[in-house]
Amino acid sequence: AQSRKDSGDYAKGWTCKVEPATRDSGVEVTVHNKQYQLTHLLEKGHKVKNQTGKTYGVAPGDGVIAAVAEEVGREFAAGGDAT
Repeated sequence: AQSRKDSGDYAKGWTCKVEPATRDSGVEVTVHNKQYQLTHLLEKGHKVKNQTGKTYGVAPGDGVIAAVAEEVGREFAAGGDAT
């Protein structure tokens, strides 16, 4: 699964923050996109409207983020390298 490639801005907007492991918890990694509004629309889908508010249909979400999160979770649970 990959980011959309129209201009590359969306793909370049991904960043992560890694919190080191503590005695009470493991390593915590937060991944997000700087264009969070667009990320939500692309993942979940949205209505397609014109300037007057008339709805012309629905743009379905692609579910890429959920698919990648599931894949990484499986890899981590299997003991894969998180780096």
